[in-house]
Amino acid sequence: MNRTRSILLLALAAAFWPVGRWYVVRMTDGSDEPWGIAALAVAMVMPFRTHRSSEPLRCTTSIVAVLGIYLVTFPWLPPLVKGCLMMTAFALALPGGAGAPGIRGLLLLSLPVMASAQFFAGFPLRVIAAKGAAALLHLGGCEVSASGAVLLWQGDPILVDAPCSGIRMLWVGMAMFCIGAARAGLRWRPFLAGFAVAVAVIVAANSVRCALVFVEEAGIAEVPEGWHTGVGLAVFACTGCLLLAFAGRLGTTRYRYLHVHEASST
Repeated sequence: MNRTRSILLLALAAAFWPVGRWYVVRMTDGSDEPWGIAALAVAMVMPFRTHRSSEPLRCTTSIVAVLGIYLVTFPWLPPLVKGCLMMTAFALALPGGAGAPGIRGLLLLSLPVMASAQFFAGFPLRVIAAKGAAALLHLGGCEVSASGAVLLWQGDPILVDAPCSGIRMLWVGMAMFCIGAARAGLRWRPFLAGFAVAVAVIVAANSVRCALVFVEEAGIAEVPEGWHTGVGLAVFACTGCLLLAFAGRLGTTRYRYLHVHEASST
């Protein structure tokens, strides 16, 4: 790592130390899932494995702007927003180039967002999962309807509860896509388009999981012991692998397009 970058990272660590302290406390006090530590570790290591750490800084103006916003608004911003500014500044200071959007996505996902996401997005995701599962079951010949986050089967209500909202699956899926995007060197345009597709795929996969679990809960069919856990793990793993492959495919398509475009221009 070159000396300028080292000094900058140390200076940012000093400037953001109150936010860093909040981050450590939230990750260790049991109020949130500590999964972000894994995303942070990958995001901090990957740039130095995929880019030359001696490359010159290219985003000094952006770093100064982010730091200025942080200093001016510090007394009023909530900790999570300050955390977003901190991770943005560190992302700009790390070796950039191709794959930077994926790294920045991982840094943002490393924040303690699980509890807040469950509070604000948990119920809407449960409603979407219930409606998606009802549609899938209806296609399979089951007369199932959805009312809010409840599935109705032969007059019996079966609740899509908080763990079935898919928040964890959404976080892991987005992290897997960001890792794949960083490895594939996706720029912002394909990254954002792919990220939107990835979120849709994850939400759809959670509906599939809810539909398969419903088969057991409603007693529609005999299923093996451990069906609930097995289905969750299988859908979880398949979705993650699919998103990694999807990000890699986007990178391959992008490089192929650039190669053809450069060849035709010459």
